[in-house]
Amino acid sequence: MSIDTKTNELLTSRTGLTRQCQVQDKPSGATWESESDVKNEGYTYSYTFETAGTYKYYCEPHLSLGMKGVTVVV
Repeated sequence: MSIDTKTNELLTSRTGLTRQCQVQDKPSGATWESESDVKNEGYTYSYTFETAGTYKYYCEPHLSLGMKGVTVVV
């Protein structure tokens, strides 16, 4: 996914799913941090990207299922 700076990205845990977003890589100066614990169904998280660059992340409980992503901020 590619977005502009100052864009807010919203992540929501769907019915029956847990998640724990872990930052794999981020641009220098970015403040985005990994979640410290597993979140349950219905949890909503948002982050406003202030720093341009590539953000790589994955879901710790579901990494073996390929749950990972990349957001490019331009």
